[in-house]
Amino acid sequence: MFFTVLYFAAGVLALVAALLLFLPLSYSLSAAYKEAPAYLMCVDSPLFRFVKERRGEETKTRLVIMGLPLEKKLGKKRRPGGRGKKKSHEDRALAKSRWLLQVRALLTRGNVNHVWRFVAKLLATVKPRHLMLKGRVGLDEPELNAWLLAVYYALKSLYAEIPLQWEPVWDDECVELEGAVEGSLIPAILLFRLALFMASRKTIRILREIYRIRRRRKKVAAVAT
Repeated sequence: MFFTVLYFAAGVLALVAALLLFLPLSYSLSAAYKEAPAYLMCVDSPLFRFVKERRGEETKTRLVIMGLPLEKKLGKKRRPGGRGKKKSHEDRALAKSRWLLQVRALLTRGNVNHVWRFVAKLLATVKPRHLMLKGRVGLDEPELNAWLLAVYYALKSLYAEIPLQWEPVWDDECVELEGAVEGSLIPAILLFRLALFMASRKTIRILREIYRIRRRRKKVAAVAT
């Protein structure tokens, strides 16, 4: 009797999970970065509503399941022992230059085309009614700004329909990003697309290279300290 009830409960849970995977969801996300990240994310379905928001140091999470609200409010967690030793401006600039040089090796035409094909299929899956990306970026070294600008125009020449606005800043160091997306999706199709992308040989090679870059950065940081 006990196992019969257990199997029945497991079957009901599996049926509910399958139903949720094929249930259409409406979503919206707006995010910005200027000195600190801020975002507002909403996911709606006939059964629940999920909202997550960050403004400055404060993060709020709200979940409503069939009319029953749950809310969680968090402040920024501080690491024990206080802040670590601040790096000098020269150390930060050198680390940034090394990182950009390593990332530049990943931005080959084949890798960009592979990721963009996935993004195009993803956009067809999530069906965004509205999509916007724009940014203002200024780095320490002018040649890095020029390189980022060249990448931007290369993307625009290959994919003119991409909703991306990029403004280089030559006389100041800054990072200002803003984006918004809104639409609907079916989770099962999204997970299927993501699984195909992650299992492809090209993606695995890119992830391995990213892992190598992260290991090299940790080794350099350990030697520097």
